[in-house]
Amino acid sequence: GLTAIADHMFENCKRLTTVNFNGNSLTSIGSYSFNNCPALTNIILPNSVTIIKDRAFKSCTLLQEVTLPIGLETIGEEAFIDCHVLASIAIPNNVKSIENGAFVRCVALPSIDIPNNSHFTILNKDVFYGCSTITSVDIPNNVTHIDNRAFDSCVNLTTVTIPENVTTIGNGAFYKSNLNTVTIPSTVTSIGDNAFDNCNNL
Repeated sequence: GLTAIADHMFENCKRLTTVNFNGNSLTSIGSYSFNNCPALTNIILPNSVTIIKDRAFKSCTLLQEVTLPIGLETIGEEAFIDCHVLASIAIPNNVKSIENGAFVRCVALPSIDIPNNSHFTILNKDVFYGCSTITSVDIPNNVTHIDNRAFDSCVNLTTVTIPENVTTIGNGAFYKSNLNTVTIPSTVTSIGDNAFDNCNNL
């Protein structure tokens, strides 16, 4: 069976509304493969998929629901950028990397379901930038580095739990969020410029 959705395969398919995959041979969703599919509303990926490549679902502006497979290991750079009505996302336990800007401006996303024993150690740059509906985040225990602008412009983010393993909080990590309290663990050795700038409730 099909093992990969090629790069750009369904890009700019304006009337594509749903995608169903049969079987368990598919392992890779290619870069830009569903970029700018403005009618796509939901997608269920088979459990065999291990990688969603860069910008695979960029600007799928009606995409409400994505079921991420349990075998998923990598979510590519800006994979879901500008999915403006994406209402829920559950990060599977096997994910080892969520790349830069994966969920930029997913403005309808109220929360992020991340298992506390997740394998990834870095919350990469811009990963939840501009996710303006998120109100709280529990950062998984294995995370050591919250990179630049990870939660920048999350204007309704009021509470965040930073685990004891975190050593670095990057530039603008929580810039312009709505945090009203924050506890910095003793393990943190570096806090970047503007990390909590414009957090007017702190």
